[in-house]
Amino acid sequence: MRKRCGLLYFILVSIPASLSAQNKLSHTDEIKVFVDCNAWCDMSFVKTEITYVDFVPDRFLANVFIMITSQSTGSGGNEIKLFLSGQENFKGMEDTLKFYRSSVDTDAEYRENLVRFLKIGLTRFVA
Repeated sequence: MRKRCGLLYFILVSIPASLSAQNKLSHTDEIKVFVDCNAWCDMSFVKTEITYVDFVPDRFLANVFIMITSQSTGSGGNEIKLFLSGQENFKGMEDTLKFYRSSVDTDAEYRENLVRFLKIGLTRFVA
């Protein structure tokens, strides 16, 4: 009876460990992102909100390249475009997203929208 309890305990303890090991990305599956921001971007906020990718300082180290641009609109706001381009194992995967920042949006609202659209754009690469 004591041997069965020990075996059962070992099985119950080892199952969660093996499942968590399967959920982690291998080194080759890491999503490395480089962001070239030609608009106002609070990258420290972006990095704290999007933790499931690795932000790298050089575009040649990244397998996802994101360029963010801003263009003024007639109403005093800005059109923000996000160009996402896959490199290496994501080659051929490209997307363009855009949203508008009105002239009355606060910086906090803009940052939250930027993070929301970055998450939407990165979903395809994460999947």
